[in-house]
Amino acid sequence: MTESREQRATPIVCFGGEDWWYHPHGHMDIQLMKRFAVDRDVLYINSIGVHMPSVRQGSDFIKKLRNKLRSLRRGMKQAGDHLWVYTPPALPMYDKRWGRFIHYRLIRRGLKRQLRALGWKNPIYWITTPTAEPVLGKMPKDLRPSKIVYQRSDVFAEFDFSTMPREFVQGCEDQLLRDSDLVIYPSDDLLKREMGDDPRAMHVPHGIDEAWLDVPLDRPANEHPVIGYAGGTTTYKVDLELVRKLAAALPDAELRFIGRPELDAQSQVVDVKNITWVELIPYDELPRRMVEFDVAINPAPVNKWTRGANPLKFKEYLALGRSAVTTDLPAAHRCPGLDIAKDHDEFIELVRKRLAEPRDPEAQRALVRDQSWAGKAEAIRARLDDAPSSGARLKVCLASSAGGHLAELQVLRKAWEGCETFYLIMRGPTADGLRDKGERVYEVDNARRSAPWTMIRTLWQTMPVILRERPDAIITTGAGVVIPACLLVKLLRGKLIYVETIAEVDRPTVTGRVLHPFADLFIVQWPGLTKFFPKAVEGEPVL
Repeated sequence: MTESREQRATPIVCFGGEDWWYHPHGHMDIQLMKRFAVDRDVLYINSIGVHMPSVRQGSDFIKKLRNKLRSLRRGMKQAGDHLWVYTPPALPMYDKRWGRFIHYRLIRRGLKRQLRALGWKNPIYWITTPTAEPVLGKMPKDLRPSKIVYQRSDVFAEFDFSTMPREFVQGCEDQLLRDSDLVIYPSDDLLKREMGDDPRAMHVPHGIDEAWLDVPLDRPANEHPVIGYAGGTTTYKVDLELVRKLAAALPDAELRFIGRPELDAQSQVVDVKNITWVELIPYDELPRRMVEFDVAINPAPVNKWTRGANPLKFKEYLALGRSAVTTDLPAAHRCPGLDIAKDHDEFIELVRKRLAEPRDPEAQRALVRDQSWAGKAEAIRARLDDAPSSGARLKVCLASSAGGHLAELQVLRKAWEGCETFYLIMRGPTADGLRDKGERVYEVDNARRSAPWTMIRTLWQTMPVILRERPDAIITTGAGVVIPACLLVKLLRGKLIYVETIAEVDRPTVTGRVLHPFADLFIVQWPGLTKFFPKAVEGEPVL
């Protein structure tokens, strides 16, 4: 008998880091989603990327575009009993404000349609690609996250893409680190550097597909020694200078690269005769081809990005019984069975040594036999179920003019703990200070009673903000600059909470008089003001 939806755990919407249909399935997010789909519904969203591929990539650009269009044509398709895959229409032009507007509008519209077709409400959102963060708070209230899980596998802001706005991506990463209920780190070093003892952080090293642990380790002898690498070949993942040196030092060996090479990387070693490129092959066939390696390598450059990475290939090489040589990454020291090189010369010597003296294949496999993805999923499931749920997050607009009004508003910050917030304040240097603290800020020009046309200008500037963000509530301490925002929020059926400024002891403000009839909660800080505001609640002075 089929289990009813009510009996199953909260569904997961996973913004993945790969494309389900043409990337290998060894990646952490795909492996975990397959296992979570045993006891809950899962929607895997193919990667929305962190940058727009460039036409300068030539054939690489054409190939990526073709693959993405094929995925897009599939729409949403069921990939398992309780697992769906969806490719949203998207335009990942993150370096352009108008591009981001169109991009996120397309994603939100498509995602709302699919979630409502599935009948889900307030799912868990699992974020692998940080540029998904702006989607979360802009979903309708019934589709906002009940919990947020951030899979912090890479430091994306350290990527070197010409069309990637580093500050925007960094802002998405920072916001996720603040808002997530659970942050999963494959790298223990990155966890300690970013979150320390924060109870929301969880170290989950990469696992192994159980099927790989049953692949026969026997293989015919190679005609020439095979030094193998499996994975994407890009300039930020592979030290191409080291590859050239290794090929020159061992001219009788074949350097076999399995996976998609980026054009800029492949062009730098195109003249090296003993490199063989093997196009991306089906995931199920990959173990059999990797067993053919005499020595497996991870020639990664050591930089800000790789120091925070925990390459999945470490355990894959060991699960297939391979001798493995890697550059000196922090994660390598936490994975027994690897040969770790301090520099290029030592890397070459270690490869030469392992060609002559390979490690015992069965002993290598034994080192990772207990590291299955099923076990990792079970550990995460327990933490996920224990993590307190704040329910669907409310979105709150914090509105005020500068100076004392803003100071009073910030004293009340406990009132919006656990909510998604953004500031709408009068234009000026104060906004930069809030941004430096990681806040989202919109600025509008001041509205003055002496110049009625300025209210129209402020309304014109405020309207797109409120229509875009659609907050559930607005909290304000005045003054006139906030009136358009408050009325727009009420028009959109949001709640208005107004706190009359402490500066007025015995007479009401003009802003208070205007907004009092519309307020859902109106607070005064001096008892003498209640005679002016019949609906008012008396509160203690905030300063």
